[in-house]
Amino acid sequence: MLTIYRLSTKLKKQSFDLCSKLSKLVASRETHVSVGMMHRVTVNGHSGASEEGGQRNKYSDYVKFLELVGNLKHTKRTGWVLRNVKDCETISGHMYRMGMMSFLLDGHQDLDRIHVMELALVHDLAESIVGDITPYCGISREEKLLKEFSAISEIAELLGPNKEKLLELFNKYEVTVTEVTVFRATRNLINLS
Repeated sequence: MLTIYRLSTKLKKQSFDLCSKLSKLVASRETHVSVGMMHRVTVNGHSGASEEGGQRNKYSDYVKFLELVGNLKHTKRTGWVLRNVKDCETISGHMYRMGMMSFLLDGHQDLDRIHVMELALVHDLAESIVGDITPYCGISREEKLLKEFSAISEIAELLGPNKEKLLELFNKYEVTVTEVTVFRATRNLINLS
């Protein structure tokens, strides 16, 4: 059985300590926790992490990653913008819908649901840096891929031990033709209608 979160006991405790401190901060200020607030708490040394082993740096990188991904909530999909669609979907909305569509694959013998969900989560992640490049943007497929591979490499640097997994998934999505990638292309077309 695939375990999504494989955290060591030490990391679990550090995460719990960070959450406890954030909860106390929220209670004292009667406000909501944003990624920016989490970043300030982590960077200012209140994460419960020691200087040893680069834990503070790791948490800071994770927060930078979450801030970067959070930008996708505000980035509208270019295809809809070009067609003057009012209140069009954002990139993160699209990625979430793709993830949920993948979730519905339970019981489909030919596809690994978890793997397809992972692909759905990372397939447009590079757009947090390069934007949503469509064939109508005047950029060749090759240039688009170069920009996206450069962006995903930059993003992956923030993920420590998860770096290789992200690069593998992105590469598989963009380059490898498998039943899964054919399914995702079909799924994206369904999502456009």
